[in-house]
Amino acid sequence: MNSTIKGYDGRFGEAYGGDLPNGVHINVVLAERGSATYAEAVRSMASPSKGHVPFLACLGANNLVRPTTVVVNKVTLEDEEYSRLFSGATQIGLSQGVLDAIKENYIDEQTIEDLALLVACWLDPDAKEETTIRLNARKAMYEAIVKATQPVTENYIQDQLNFYENARNNFYKGN
Repeated sequence: MNSTIKGYDGRFGEAYGGDLPNGVHINVVLAERGSATYAEAVRSMASPSKGHVPFLACLGANNLVRPTTVVVNKVTLEDEEYSRLFSGATQIGLSQGVLDAIKENYIDEQTIEDLALLVACWLDPDAKEETTIRLNARKAMYEAIVKATQPVTENYIQDQLNFYENARNNFYKGN
């Protein structure tokens, strides 16, 4: 059994899977039924906007993933091929990542019925390789859940303090 925090509500996780152009970035918040966080997950389902339609993650038609996983896209769905990759490969990968987290005991099976995940997902707009996308989404979802369920350690904070002055990412490479 992994050392996880058992109070899930309001726990955040983030992870990036793969490399450009088939990379996937996940932000996840865990919500327990009856909480304000859970209510927000429900509200997001009822708040679509042009090109951003939240959906419930499934492994295929009529195969809803549990805990209920609400997915919101970060990139506007305008292009038919991009939409297909997001709704297909990305969705299946996210679903598999959730189940990996259950299999590895980062989510307790006893809490599944009363837990929801709210996921904001970015798929690179230049993505093309659906199997790579699925694997990257799976990795990112699993790692985001792991991060959300782990206590913040003293080593983690120290690593950030040692690193933050030289921080870079895919969008900032300056001085």
